[in-house]
Amino acid sequence: MNMRKPGNFYRASDVNKRRMSFFSALMILSLTATSTCFAGFEVGDFGTRSLGLGRAYTAMAGDGEALSYNIAGLARTPNNLLFSSYANLFGGMSEGSLNQYSAGAIYNGLPIVGRLGAGISVFTTQGYQEIQVPVGTSFELPFGIAAGVALRGLYWGITPDVDPVTGVQDDALSKFTFTADAGLYYDINLTTLKLPLGLAPKGKIALGLAIKNLIPLSVAVDKDQADAGRLPVQPRTGIAWIGNGGLISVDYLLYNGGQVRAGGEFKALNIDNRLGRAEILIRAGAAGDADSGGGEITGGFGIRFNQFRLDAAYVWSQNILDAGATQRYSLSYEF
Repeated sequence: MNMRKPGNFYRASDVNKRRMSFFSALMILSLTATSTCFAGFEVGDFGTRSLGLGRAYTAMAGDGEALSYNIAGLARTPNNLLFSSYANLFGGMSEGSLNQYSAGAIYNGLPIVGRLGAGISVFTTQGYQEIQVPVGTSFELPFGIAAGVALRGLYWGITPDVDPVTGVQDDALSKFTFTADAGLYYDINLTTLKLPLGLAPKGKIALGLAIKNLIPLSVAVDKDQADAGRLPVQPRTGIAWIGNGGLISVDYLLYNGGQVRAGGEFKALNIDNRLGRAEILIRAGAAGDADSGGGEITGGFGIRFNQFRLDAAYVWSQNILDAGATQRYSLSYEF
């Protein structure tokens, strides 16, 4: 498994002085194939629904998570949107904690650029942090195809530490760079299809194609480590069936030996009266990994009330049983 670790980018003398809790976190993430990794800038989710669906969201990104999975999904966001999320990764860790915070907005109706989305994601653990700031737009192409592009600013840094024996303080290490993402999205309304034998399919089929890190710049500090710290190009495809009462979504990742992700959502409750509209959504999913033979099992729920949506997800890694589960919560407002 080709996981990038920040230790690969530091000067050897600096690495030996870092806190043990930092390396504990690093070890756990480097062994978890389907979850996040340091200096890979993959801890950048902008919502929770995707995690409940096993991260199978390339053909589902019609909300703030388009910034994470498929920027073309902005074109299918019907209204303006504000969103925020919090995640505690691997809550069973005995040393340190891994946390991620994100917030963003989507604005619909700008001249020329159409829908514009922007956000900030901060991933932090003791002595280390990553920050991502994506800004993207989407637009309609002929034949009902939506396309999107985004520029993503990336920053990582290590807080200086003091050696408890010598009292010498380490140098602060940090790096800023950027990359770009692109995507395509297409959906087919099944109710418009005329099939033989009187068949009347319902819902729609959505197709997605996304590529992250189109500009594979390096996040390494030293030039001699530039290749080791280069961001990998990450293409992925997705297909989803979306109906009134639920959906099924499947992704295939075309990198790191390939990976299949799948999830489903069921509308357990739907109330629409003079007080407003309320929904309860139940989700479950799984993600496999070709390199390790392990993966993730995920679950979650969503509660919608008028323009508000609250989501929660629980992710259990099969690769590291004693590291605890990841929990994520998000809140969004449509206007």
